[in-house]
Amino acid sequence: MAILLLAIGIKATFGHKQDCSNYLSSHQRLSIKHVIESNAVVLFGLEEYRCTMAAEEALLDKGVCFKKKSFSGINDSTLKYLKCLHADSIGSIDSANGKNMWHSYLYVGGKYVGDGFKATQLNSWDNAALTCHRSCNGILKPTELADMKRAILTSPVALYGWGGCPCTNIARTRFSTLGVCFTQNVWPDWEDPKFKYLQCVYGKDNHSFIFFKGKFYGNGFKFDDKVLPAAKLRSLIADAGARETCVKKTDHGLSGRPIQSCTQSNDGTTTGWTRTGSCNWDPSDGGYHEVCVTMSDQFLKSSAKNDGNDLSSVVQPGGHWCICAWAFASAVERDPTSMQGIHLECDRTNSKLRNVYQHFIDEHKKLQSPSGVSYEASTALQYVNKLCGDGGGRGPTSPEKSAVTTKKEKNPHLRVGVGSASAMVITHGASGGE
Repeated sequence: MAILLLAIGIKATFGHKQDCSNYLSSHQRLSIKHVIESNAVVLFGLEEYRCTMAAEEALLDKGVCFKKKSFSGINDSTLKYLKCLHADSIGSIDSANGKNMWHSYLYVGGKYVGDGFKATQLNSWDNAALTCHRSCNGILKPTELADMKRAILTSPVALYGWGGCPCTNIARTRFSTLGVCFTQNVWPDWEDPKFKYLQCVYGKDNHSFIFFKGKFYGNGFKFDDKVLPAAKLRSLIADAGARETCVKKTDHGLSGRPIQSCTQSNDGTTTGWTRTGSCNWDPSDGGYHEVCVTMSDQFLKSSAKNDGNDLSSVVQPGGHWCICAWAFASAVERDPTSMQGIHLECDRTNSKLRNVYQHFIDEHKKLQSPSGVSYEASTALQYVNKLCGDGGGRGPTSPEKSAVTTKKEKNPHLRVGVGSASAMVITHGASGGE
């Protein structure tokens, strides 16, 4: 009676009606049943066969913790038993109906899902722990690994990706459309160590990696608008505590064209109030760091001496930085001819800069530096329009070019906030400087 009940139980577990009990003893069959039902993922397979190796590779890539049982050879009694149980699902390698090979058997949640190749296609692993990645030590230098982990853990949203994959741009476009502030690290080199490390940890089928609050969500293809609805994306962003005040696709530079990144490839540091590399608008930015310039030694020395604004630790002459509205005004007033050697980057400076200057003009107030020195907004606005056009379709009135790059200085007398993409609220108050 006990043997009969065991046979019935095995048939229920495997969904098979053929009697395969002659291949193994009742104790052996019970042992196999126990292994399958007590482990979330179980792989039986012949060593050195492609289906078995593919399963191990996929499971390790995805970090799936699994139980493995190897067959001793093609005459292994357990192999014959499982082959008998799943005869209806097994076919030849060239079978037209896509049946499974008989050299390996993969079980998830106690159910047979197919041969080892199926592991490359699955994304659901019952309750299996996802902490069993292969050893990825040595791919990155310890300092580089620590820096990357710190960036991922401390950023509400982080995007790492290979530039050659459309998946990277899909995620980047969704974020930039909403103005999401996120950490971004994109590499052009397929052999980049960061890329190889993240593939080692999260799977070689990923060519981009998106994290929310340090947790891996998936690759960029998951952010296609046909896959991830806008409401779900906004929920992910809100739960991560990410701001939507960074550069949007609708943001423009002073020239009227879409705003470009201020930080460039040869810059050693990333600029911007939220360190996105762009002079984006943020209501918490008391100094309005929207002016992208190519830095000069003359300006650095003058700003440190006269305005209490030492940027030498974050930007060097020739580098690019988002400086405050008052800082550009200071260069214009002190050196109307060459603006202390800085160059205004029209396509990289936020067009909202004009609104800031106009507000101070309308209020009959001056911009002030951290040291308390006052500067005229009207003079600065005249230079902006002369160099980059007036924003109404009229281009520059002078062949001069102006650029500046500097670290963010916080103006203690200017605070700017945004009510919408087209509306601006500017109030005066105290804010720190950097």
